[in-house]
Amino acid sequence: MRFAFNLRIQVQAWNESDVFELMNFLGGRNDGYELHGPRPRDEQAGDYFYMWRESGENRMMISTFTPTYAGISIYARFSSEAAKAFADYLDEIGFTKAFV
Repeated sequence: MRFAFNLRIQVQAWNESDVFELMNFLGGRNDGYELHGPRPRDEQAGDYFYMWRESGENRMMISTFTPTYAGISIYARFSSEAAKAFADYLDEIGFTKAFV
């Protein structure tokens, strides 16, 4: 079976705080987490990653922008089970190992 849409999210943490905040959100221990990338130009927004809880749901937004002013935003809603599976996956691939 081929999926109609397959999303690959690559993650890399540069500091302990980012790792703990993301894992705490996925584990249900805080209500939100966000990262802002650098702005390529003053008139452009940088990349943005945001996870939060609203109306009893986990939500995620990823926005990225290019130097040609093109941009894409992806919004998702996911269950607590999906959040736990994502946290387990991140732990399995070593996302948290450098900071434990």
